[in-house]
Amino acid sequence: MIHLTQTCPTPTRPASTRLSLPALLLGTALAAVCTLPAPALPAPVAAVPIPVDAPAPPAGRGVTRTDTSEATGALTGPLVGRAVEALGAELAQGVEALTDPEAILAHCRARIAATRAPAGAPSAEAALSACEARAAVPLRAAVETLIARDLAALEAAPETLDGLLATDGYALAPRIEAWLSRNEAAEALAPLHATLAEARAAMAARREAVIAAEARALDARIAALNPARDDPDALPDCAVYEQGTRWTAPLLGRCRQARATFEARRTETRCQRLFAAAEAPEALQAAQIDLGGGETVALRILACEWGLEAALDARGGLFSKPRHDLTLQIGTEDAPLALTGRLQAPEPGVSGGDAGDAAWRLTGITVTPGRLAAGLDPDAPATLRQCLGNPASCTE
Repeated sequence: MIHLTQTCPTPTRPASTRLSLPALLLGTALAAVCTLPAPALPAPVAAVPIPVDAPAPPAGRGVTRTDTSEATGALTGPLVGRAVEALGAELAQGVEALTDPEAILAHCRARIAATRAPAGAPSAEAALSACEARAAVPLRAAVETLIARDLAALEAAPETLDGLLATDGYALAPRIEAWLSRNEAAEALAPLHATLAEARAAMAARREAVIAAEARALDARIAALNPARDDPDALPDCAVYEQGTRWTAPLLGRCRQARATFEARRTETRCQRLFAAAEAPEALQAAQIDLGGGETVALRILACEWGLEAALDARGGLFSKPRHDLTLQIGTEDAPLALTGRLQAPEPGVSGGDAGDAAWRLTGITVTPGRLAAGLDPDAPATLRQCLGNPASCTE
């Protein structure tokens, strides 16, 4: 049995106030020893041995270095553990007043660095862990406050397209995700993953609701337009959905498809009116117009889809075969120019060969104002091609 005599050395305060990890550990250990209970004896009294449970040296041999280390470890282990916890508590002082997660996470390392403890020393790492364990609660509270603050701001945003675009689809700030993915904060912030997942689900539901409502409004606006009455300028502007394509890509595609559908309906309506007014037969409605060089263009495209103002007039009497004259406005507002020609059907029995062999032709071409440029054949398909491509070269 090993005995220690209880003594209480008078602690002295060093002149310097700078922290030193070894000194703090030693002071805390000594303070722990001094607090051991002593028997209540009348003074004065001689020193009394206090039994301490420690392994006795093996019988039959002397005390070795290993024996000494084991005995010392059994004696000092609990004291060092208490000292580390006490130092961790001292290092953590003031952390509960911090609200910035970055400042909270840096607090313990900054305080341990001030002790001049060797980097990687077991005692320093143990004290740092004890400090960070105490800092985990304020760190979690600070990040939870950030999540609640961001979520409140998103919930206050209007449930409209403008609100969706202004908040990037009601998305939480990237810093939240960054905090929860940091290794040094992973254990402390692990309970917040469920909170973050719940907040994301709520914002995703809001985002989907806004997109669905905007899609219904877009469809209603398109359905209210009449291709026979309304111009394309009345269509919704799809550019608004290009601002946040991450979330509004479905709306952008829906808007563009709606515009294309409206244009197709408007073109079809214009063609139906054009052909109905001229009582054009089905063969003429499906006609391909010869442009020369083996190229053709459908009359429907030429008269209805190229954006040219077109007129189709039926000519002929009761006893003559009806003829159809086509007029195209190929000029500009500053230089208006009208091209007129007679649609001539292909000769009966002509089939096969080049596309131009069985195509209709626009013959007897004239232009107003002015006259056809010199050198241009009014009956040649190439004349129509040149006038369409370069109206200025079509007239003198």
